[in-house]
Amino acid sequence: MNYNSNGTVSDIIGEEFQNDTWVSDYRDSFTYNGDGQLTRKIFETWNGSSYELDEEFDYTYDNNGNLIVEVSDFNFSTAGPEGRETYVYDTSELMSNIANPFVDKTGLEYVFDDFPYVNKILEERYESYDSNSSSFNEVSSKRVYNYNSTLSIEEAAAPLAKVNVYPNPTSGILNIETSNFEIAKVSVYGLFGNQILTTSKQMVDLESFTSGVYFLELTDVSGQSSKHKIIKK
Repeated sequence: MNYNSNGTVSDIIGEEFQNDTWVSDYRDSFTYNGDGQLTRKIFETWNGSSYELDEEFDYTYDNNGNLIVEVSDFNFSTAGPEGRETYVYDTSELMSNIANPFVDKTGLEYVFDDFPYVNKILEERYESYDSNSSSFNEVSSKRVYNYNSTLSIEEAAAPLAKVNVYPNPTSGILNIETSNFEIAKVSVYGLFGNQILTTSKQMVDLESFTSGVYFLELTDVSGQSSKHKIIKK
């Protein structure tokens, strides 16, 4: 793992043990803007002689620091990206003043999640890309966030749940560690919201999944949920 001068991660190089020696396996590279926000991440695999582009994600932010567009590309044999997600906010409200399911992350998780949401997030929309017309199609899926209450100055928030999902990206087993969050159900969804897997275990086997982006939803015994974006290599 290598770092930039400001402490952000510049790249992660992975190796695997073959025939009594370590050989190259993959390389993940990260680019940031002047505010330290992630603007691009690139995943490459080793083909035996050089690194080969596998996945690419590009991020755009508004003046408040909110992520507003994420463009993804998994198929480099066709022109244009795979699709994009756009985010809609209420810029009159700060997320820190809203009782919400998003928790602060620690370690390297911020590299792989589209966080922070500075303002109150209202919607996520997904549009696929049409390489024939060189344009994005109409919105094919949408996630809407509803909020019930605003935290007053006097109101004490519940202890923050700590959730650690690793390794991410993963080529197989995904581990889940939690505190202040008793897991009742673990669900994995596809990019379009289709549920693929449900379990109560804190170790999820994704080895048989095709490469791409998935969403992991953890539900606790009280019905509260924690959502995470995961990448299957």
